[in-house]
Amino acid sequence: MLLRRNSLLLGVCSLLLLSGCGASSYGTSTGSADNLNGGGGNTGGGGPVGPPTSGGGPSGSSDLIVATPSAGAVSVAVGAAQTISITFTSSDGSAISGFGVSGTLATLPAGWSGPGSFTCASVSTGSGCVLNLTYAPSAVASGTLTINYVFVDNATMPSTGGSVAIAYAATTYNNVLAVASPTGQINGIVGGGNQPVSVNFTTDDGNAATALTLTTSLAALPLGWTSTATSFSCAIVSTGSGCQLPLTFTPTAGAGGTLALAYSYTDDTGAARTGALNIP
Repeated sequence: MLLRRNSLLLGVCSLLLLSGCGASSYGTSTGSADNLNGGGGNTGGGGPVGPPTSGGGPSGSSDLIVATPSAGAVSVAVGAAQTISITFTSSDGSAISGFGVSGTLATLPAGWSGPGSFTCASVSTGSGCVLNLTYAPSAVASGTLTINYVFVDNATMPSTGGSVAIAYAATTYNNVLAVASPTGQINGIVGGGNQPVSVNFTTDDGNAATALTLTTSLAALPLGWTSTATSFSCAIVSTGSGCQLPLTFTPTAGAGGTLALAYSYTDDTGAARTGALNIP
């Protein structure tokens, strides 16, 4: 009887042990599942899994070409010439490669000339990339010169569409004219008193000329001629009677001749010019 009861107890314990082993196995599986989700379980927590790091490619921000002409607008007289320089730099100082003027140098407007092509291996700061063009018009004209260029920025991205525009005009020289009043030959009578004469200076087109200066010495005029002025100049000459030289003819003996008056000035194109007036 005692032997049978011991056998029953042994069977119950065996069932409990098997049940405990199954629970232990289930707990381990749960821990592994939690660990796949980044935390919990028997092995401790793990951090969340992030996206993969992206690979290489262009670095740096893109920059632009800055084109600076030596003159915003160009005015040149027919027969004269002026050189215009266009300096190309980087907008942020970072080196730009692959710079070149795209085709416009082969089709410059009339009067313009320059190199057949223009490139710079590198553009940054300073004046290492300068395009020189010359405007030498042969006829009156006006228009806008547009220079297009291409380049590769510092992020190695090709860029197109850059341009610089320069307004230009071809004009004619203006002249300073001197006209005496009264006109024609000046006649005086010995002992007959003074004959006043005025010389009026104007420009032939109404545009202003500057820096008019009489180069004939008023202290060395021919016999009988005098002036109340010791020297004569006008800062600006255009139209009207704002620039007049006063003269007086008072002959002391019978004679004849020509009073020659020479002068210099700067025309409306900035060129130095000279002129003369002969009064009989």
